Amino acid sequence: MAVQLPSGEADGNHDPGGRRRSRGRRRRGAASIRWGLWAILVVGLGAAAGYVAGRWYWQRGSAGQSGSSPAVGPRQWTFTGPAYSPEATVEDYRQEALRTVQQMLADFPRTPHALSVAARLQFSLGATDESKQLWQKAAEIDPDFPDAYYGLGLVAEDEGDFDRAAELFAKVMELAPSERRAPSRFAKALISAGRVDEAIVFLEEYVRSQPPTTDAVVDLGQAYLHRGRLEEAKRTFEALMRAAPEEARAYYGLSRVYTRLGRRDEALEYMRKFRLLATDDQKELLQHARGRIYEDLPQMRGILSQTLIETGQVYHRQSRPEKAEELWQRSAFLEPTNTQCRMELLALYEERGRHQDALVVCQQLCEIQPDSAEHWLNLGLLSARLDRPTEALAALGRARQLRPDDPRIERAYQLAKQPQ
Repeated sequence: MAVQLPSGEADGNHDPGGRRRSRGRRRRGAASIRWGLWAILVVGLGAAAGYVAGRWYWQRGSAGQSGSSPAVGPRQWTFTGPAYSPEATVEDYRQEALRTVQQMLADFPRTPHALSVAARLQFSLGATDESKQLWQKAAEIDPDFPDAYYGLGLVAEDEGDFDRAAELFAKVMELAPSERRAPSRFAKALISAGRVDEAIVFLEEYVRSQPPTTDAVVDLGQAYLHRGRLEEAKRTFEALMRAAPEEARAYYGLSRVYTRLGRRDEALEYMRKFRLLATDDQKELLQHARGRIYEDLPQMRGILSQTLIETGQVYHRQSRPEKAEELWQRSAFLEPTNTQCRMELLALYEERGRHQDALVVCQQLCEIQPDSAEHWLNLGLLSARLDRPTEALAALGRARQLRPDDPRIERAYQLAKQPQ
């Protein structure tokens, strides 16, 4: 999102009085510093607010209890209904999610994005047939809509038709070459279809040709393991471990490699590291089964929250910003530490020139993720925009501590230090 810079003070209003000219120069100097700081924001504050690829419902946990935190922004939002009560149940969350998408489909019955949001909800709730019908309808309306084919690929996987799944994920890559989820899904489908050598050829080329996703590297290591190419699997997982020391799946893969090599002590050590780093979802690798997440209260709250975020994106695209804001505020109310809904609100407020509201959101993001230099940079820039130099300098100083080599942050910090 491009940032609209103010035009500044006009230079044509000449004041013959020396003292008045001096005060005018000081005001213009302070203003130019503020606008210089604001101009540093090369990429708009909303750039990170879009839907995060691959953040499917079951990958999300909940980070707080319903009703335990106010929604963001100076306006005091109040939400009523069972889903927004501290005593909310799984069924309350489920019904609210369904009600939300039903209203969206009533408003936009032939919008592919809306159909895809509704399909994802149905798929996350285990309603495969309903989700399939919705994605098929989206593809019929817009044959070039990649999300529809991605969703249909997930359905094919769920039905055990892995050849069809591979075909659909290949279609996604054809329509959207920059789509980051599809290559890994395509390779997994090939492996599940018994076409392991094809998967290895594809993944080797993919990893060489561009910066790969972590998923693609993990898949390549797993494919080598599947074929018994243990040394290549070992090198792949070791490279991932060096590049991303916190990536638990690298240690899990190495544990499997050393188990196959008969080196039990090393296998156990890597498994210990995996258990230390793994999320709950990753630990399910050990159980080889996934529970019915739609019977889990925190997960269902997360499903509702994500549904509200994605439904808000539909309304925003359809030029209904007030409705989008309400939906994102509902998500913020449900999950006090959810950053995605707050990034959506931040982009919306900046887009509409509501800088004070944007500042409140930035402050919350800094509280939620205090080690994010980007949040502190945004807070500093917004503070400067609102003529709050002390707060701007403090926020930019924190951003500078977190990311000392970032030239944008350094430039902003040096400008903020100039006398007002």
